[in-house]
Amino acid sequence: MDPLKVPAPQETKLHFLDYWRIIRIRKTVILAVFLLVVITATLVTFILPESFSSTARIKIERDQTDIAGIAERGQFAGSYDPYFIQTEFEVIQSEVILGKVIIDLDLNKEWGKKFANGETLKTTETMALLKGRMDLRPVRNTSLIEIRVFSDRPDEAAKIANAVAFAYKNHRLKQRQDMSHGGIDSLEERFKKQEKEIEDQQTKVSDLREKLQIPDAVVNADGPAMLLSAETLRKVEAQRIETMTDLVRQETMLNSLKSMKPEQLVQALPTTVNDQLLTTLLESLTMAEQNLVVKSKDFGEKNTEIVKLNDSIADLKKKINARVEGIMSSLDSKVTALRRSLEGLRWRLTQPRLTILPKPTKASLTTTPNATSSNSRSLGRS
Repeated sequence: MDPLKVPAPQETKLHFLDYWRIIRIRKTVILAVFLLVVITATLVTFILPESFSSTARIKIERDQTDIAGIAERGQFAGSYDPYFIQTEFEVIQSEVILGKVIIDLDLNKEWGKKFANGETLKTTETMALLKGRMDLRPVRNTSLIEIRVFSDRPDEAAKIANAVAFAYKNHRLKQRQDMSHGGIDSLEERFKKQEKEIEDQQTKVSDLREKLQIPDAVVNADGPAMLLSAETLRKVEAQRIETMTDLVRQETMLNSLKSMKPEQLVQALPTTVNDQLLTTLLESLTMAEQNLVVKSKDFGEKNTEIVKLNDSIADLKKKINARVEGIMSSLDSKVTALRRSLEGLRWRLTQPRLTILPKPTKASLTTTPNATSSNSRSLGRS
């Protein structure tokens, strides 16, 4: 046996019973440590202040132009920007959004009372506190993001989360409106430029026409001309006669009514024009005058009922006169409209007329060769 060779020590294998034996021996220490951890965690939980969280979800999408070209559609359709969500997170945490939230909720004063013994906080201090209480995270596999705000009051957390969401929404809408206005301004500028070029070209054409003395008939020679068929001509002529008859009748009636005195006009209008309101006012006036005549026999002129009746009669007369003026103005407008309609019909009758030639018959086509052959025979005989 070689004295230099030392046999390898056997590996010690512990059994479950060995662990259990150790636990039984140290059970007091293990139980004490367990109770100490539980009691410490309970005390810390009760000592820490309450904290509530409120979450608002918003959907964000990239801004795109309303009208995209073919190249732009192929380039940006379905493209993915890995930095878009992170960029919008930075926008939400920027002074543009959070500053608006601080102003709307007056957080400088509210949190000054809570954290600064009643002194108003600076906007930068309030913004730092707000960033520490706010957590932004994307919703997986969607275009939604969560705005989570923590506070010791649940209503305050909900207000701040909603305020941040609304401020970001208004910011995106303002950006969209600015883009739209910029596009509209660009289009208006191009339109004005094109309009100016058209005016310049029209001026050149007018100068050439005057210089070369080109008549309007030559200029409009290729333009379409409206042709009236015989049937259309008869209809337009019948309509013109009917309109002229109606115009003469309306003008005669209007001139007759204008020549009457106001008292006669009030009595003549109900028989000439069917106006229910005027008829009702005249009936009310007649009844009021009759009541005035009856009560004047029993009461004096200064009696309350007599005064009321006189006021009522005066008011009815005023309404009747106003209604009469309205009816006369309506009749005058109707006559003017009939005159314009008659002028339009007369203009249509001056347009070129379509003349349809009759189709040649079979007899007329065969007559000419017979006549020619008979003439040739007579010439041969002579």
